[in-house]
Formats: sequence, structure tokens, C-alpha cells
Amino acid sequence: MYVIGSLAGGSYRPGRSDIDTLPVVKSSCTSSDENAVESLRKKVRSTYELKDFGAIVVREDKLVPPYDPTEELVPEILRLKRQGVLIRGTHDLTRVPDPTREDFIAYARVFYPWLRTLIDQRPQEYRTVDATVNTILYELRLLVWDRTGDYILDKREIIPAVFALGHSPLTCQALEKVQRYLLDGEPLSLEEAEQELQVVSKYVRAQVPWSVPPFNQ
Repeated sequence: MYVIGSLAGGSYRPGRSDIDTLPVVKSSCTSSDENAVESLRKKVRSTYELKDFGAIVVREDKLVPPYDPTEELVPEILRLKRQGVLIRGTHDLTRVPDPTREDFIAYARVFYPWLRTLIDQRPQEYRTVDATVNTILYELRLLVWDRTGDYILDKREIIPAVFALGHSPLTCQALEKVQRYLLDGEPLSLEEAEQELQVVSKYVRAQVPWSVPPFNQ
């Protein structure tokens, strides 16, 4: 059992951050076993009134290539390798290879079209400041990764990395305000976050065209 995400990386904020875990299970694990983990996850979240408690169950044979691009495994394996904290068990992460650029591109070609559809068609109940900011960061993380090869896990480091890329429409006061919201909880309205998301997503789609599907085909 590993802890990943903000709690493992040292940026956990009570009441605002999720608690993310990654249980590694035997390759023989059945769907009923995975359902049992999901039931336990829901019970823990409810019992301790957590903002969210994630448990991404990964079978041992899924930790090595070839990866199924329809499963969100590549970024989670990167998290596991770079920030995973083992809290129970003896699994050896040194036996898990680092995903390649080709692995990431195959994953991104599936995930980001889904993300863009979500951006464009989200129902109102999913439009919260935290959800919108997280989507902004997903897009910016892709941009930084495409330009530098660095997949940034700590949310606090993504916007400074974008600014370090040089002048662009994104080096603006609006992103600085998003950063202050991340660091200090400075007030940020949903309208402000939504407006910045549209700017960011439009820019990233243009800069990383391979992540945008040919919808007209």
C-alpha cells in the first residue's frame, strides 16, 4: 500500500487536498477483490469525513509495459516511482520501469481528448473552483511536459514552470492569482477560474496539437 499525491509530496492541505493511495495487488486479483477495496475506500472517506480518499488499485502485471492507453496508468506509475511512500508491504519499486515518452503520448492521446470534452461540456454541478483549477493544472502540466520532458507532480510548481518557458499569453496576472490561490488560499471566484481555464485550454490545444483528436473524421 502506497501513499501518493499531495500527502506523499508534502503539500497536503487539510480540507482542500485529497488523500490518494495506490494499493498494488497480485496479478490474480479478481474484480470482486477490487470491488471490496472500493467499498473500503468509500467507508474510510465517510467515516473520517475526508474531502476525498482515492484508492487506485493496480495489479502487479499492469506496472510493466506494454501499458493500455485507455487506462490512466502512466501518470500514476510516474507518481508511484517519484513520490510513492510505502506504508504497508514489501513491494520492490526498483523492478518497475519508468514509462517512456512514447508511453506517455499514447496515454495522452486518450486522456486529453476526454478532458477537453469535459471542459467543453461540464454540467454546472461540476463547476467548482477547485475542480476548475485542477483542470487548468492538467493542461499546464501537459504543456510543460511537452516542452521540457518534465512531468511535474507538485501542483505548486506547475505555474512557475510555465512562466519559466518564456513569454506567452499565459504569463499573465490571472495565472498569478491562481498560483496565490494554490499557495495561500487567496480568494478566487469561479468566474475568474473558468475564464482562465478557457484561455489556458485554447492555448495548450494550439501548442500541443498531437493531443487534440481529429473530431471531424
